[in-house]
Amino acid sequence: MISLILTIAVALAFFLEGALHLYWAATDSLPVEAVLPHEDGLPLLEPEPAVTVATGVLMWVAALIVVLPGTYLKLGLAALLFLRSLGELHYIGFFKKVRGSRYARLDTWVYSPLCLVQAVAILWISQFP
Repeated sequence: MISLILTIAVALAFFLEGALHLYWAATDSLPVEAVLPHEDGLPLLEPEPAVTVATGVLMWVAALIVVLPGTYLKLGLAALLFLRSLGELHYIGFFKKVRGSRYARLDTWVYSPLCLVQAVAILWISQFP
C-alpha cells in the first residue's frame, strides 16, 4: 500500500513538474530568478524554449519510469535525483557555495529536498513494489 501511494505521489509530482515546464515554454514566462542559478544578479543560463520543452518531456518520461514495472531504470532515476540534490557544489544542491540569490534559497528549501525525497521514494518503490 505504501509503495502504491509513493508511486502515485512521485509520478504526479513529475507530471506536474513537466506540465509546468511546458507552460513556461508555451507562454515564454519562465521565472528566471526563481528557477535558474544566478551569480552577481545575472542568470548563468538562458535556455531556449526548446530546452524547457525537452525538460518537461523528460519529467514526463520520469513519471513513466516510476509507474512502469522494472527496477533498473528506477534505480538510475533515483541515483540521478540523489546526485541532483547534492549538486555540483557551486551553484546547485545542498552543498552549493553561491547562496545569495532567490534561486539559491529555493534550491536549498524546495528543489534539492524534493529531489532527495523523490530519490528515497523511488528507491522504496523499486525495492518494495
